[in-house]
Amino acid sequence: MYYHASEKEGLKFLDPGKTKSTHLKNMKPYVFVTDDKSYAAGFCFNWDSKEGFSFGSDSATGSDWYIKIPRKYLDRLKKPCSIYHINDTGFRKVYGVSTPEFYKKGKVKIAKEEKYRTAAECLKKNGVAVRII
Repeated sequence: MYYHASEKEGLKFLDPGKTKSTHLKNMKPYVFVTDDKSYAAGFCFNWDSKEGFSFGSDSATGSDWYIKIPRKYLDRLKKPCSIYHINDTGFRKVYGVSTPEFYKKGKVKIAKEEKYRTAAECLKKNGVAVRII
């Protein structure tokens, strides 16, 4: 099972070029997913490290994620978001990164949508610590 988080609700497919990865900007248009639901939750709203955001792991196992949010962007936590479940196969591991990310060309069918009223709720329910900076 793979996961992809988005501010967009009601999607039936993920399209290459419409999914974003803040640190993989030089890659061609692919669909990006993860096999770690908590990791996906960290991307339930759009953010960029140039804005002062950072995302990382608290433990050596990589299972406990945190996101640092600059105070001036707290309004982004109020937006709704969805975590999409993907059953597709054929994804490739993104090499050269220490994060659990995978990619694939072409449209990817969504198997299930998990809706959250706010990004803050999504982060909390999926074990991502929020740190205000």
